[in-house]
Amino acid sequence: MAVRFISWGATVFEAPTKLLHVLDCLDDNPHDLVCTCVSWNSTGRTIAVAYGRNDLDGWCGIPGALATWNLGREGPKEKPEAKIDCDCCLTACAFHPEKPALIAGGTFNGDLYIWDTGEDGGCQIGKSGISHVSHQDSISEISWLLSPQLGARRGRKDQMYQILTLGLDGRLLIWSWSATENPLFGFELSSGVPWGHGMALWGGSSMGLPKDGITAVVGTVAGQVFHCSLDHNETMCKRFNEAATANEAPDLHWRSPIKETEFESHAGPVCGVDCSPFQRDLFLSCGADGTIHMYSLLNGHSILSLEPASHGLSSVKWSPSRPLVFAVATDDGRVLFYDLGKSSFHPSETLDASEVSGSVSSMGFNKQFDSWFATAQGSTTKIWELGQHLTREQSVEPTLVQFISEAASAGQPGTNIFQQIQSK
Repeated sequence: MAVRFISWGATVFEAPTKLLHVLDCLDDNPHDLVCTCVSWNSTGRTIAVAYGRNDLDGWCGIPGALATWNLGREGPKEKPEAKIDCDCCLTACAFHPEKPALIAGGTFNGDLYIWDTGEDGGCQIGKSGISHVSHQDSISEISWLLSPQLGARRGRKDQMYQILTLGLDGRLLIWSWSATENPLFGFELSSGVPWGHGMALWGGSSMGLPKDGITAVVGTVAGQVFHCSLDHNETMCKRFNEAATANEAPDLHWRSPIKETEFESHAGPVCGVDCSPFQRDLFLSCGADGTIHMYSLLNGHSILSLEPASHGLSSVKWSPSRPLVFAVATDDGRVLFYDLGKSSFHPSETLDASEVSGSVSSMGFNKQFDSWFATAQGSTTKIWELGQHLTREQSVEPTLVQFISEAASAGQPGTNIFQQIQSK
């Protein structure tokens, strides 16, 4: 077993990353479905894979599917524990943070589904209705919002979570998972345009949630990155619901959630956004332009900019166990792992996630079993076991990521920040 000495003097035993499982439930695939999203459940033992297409125009009539595998069970993994057919292509999915069998899915046509995968074969327990206040285009991202105030008001812990969906129609909608006919409240990503005096509606392509629980960071199809306020109250929800039930959405004054801070844009669609699980102000974005940016919410300028590949980038994820480690997926089938304690310019490891050239459409760290890592390409999902050099936190890392946040907020240039980090 190799031993590597990293810049702050700690010793890391470096076992190689290895492939554990190959998952694919589409033996017959006449519609050329691909994996569009992966999600680990709250126990870390089950992974869900959404199947669909993102390259369609207009209305989708191609059936999609959601499949789940329990990797904690012994035996072969050729067949999923549950496979749920859907009327059209699935584009997003996300397990409930505490209920291991509950999952939300979004479709190409803008529908929101809620399933209980604990039932035999999976059971649909909710679906959004046809409404002018629902999504009118593909759902690009789904997240679960923690709202302790809501749970306290309703007297039920399981009601502390709401669903947040982002759509290519520019809508950011908040839902109750137990009543999905209409959203509780909604926003539209509208802002002034730099080339004139009008307003533009920006299609949402990716989203991350900071630790504050009351805002979201949204990437758009046009390349902008926005910090959005999710502030709403019962009075606002009541008025929104009245407009929805009265079918008055065309006359509804949609509120823009975009805050004043303007972040440096990508030159093309923002394909991934992820917020640090360790620092409330730091987040990453990646784009079809092949660049990665790191920002502080308190400073619009990128504090780190990388261009690791000539191809586009499809996803970026912060490690849940290493404060200075993140992964980015490329359009040519690789995953690049960066360890900012070693280098802010070169990946510390490159994972070839595909036997054939093609985009890694989705990936995900596992919060419960930090060595498990999932990648999706084509109709195949792979489960990897990461080496300890990518999972074992170094004692100084929390201090260093705190330093990055404070230095960035104070306006220090990014090159200075990371030179200091790697000299510590």
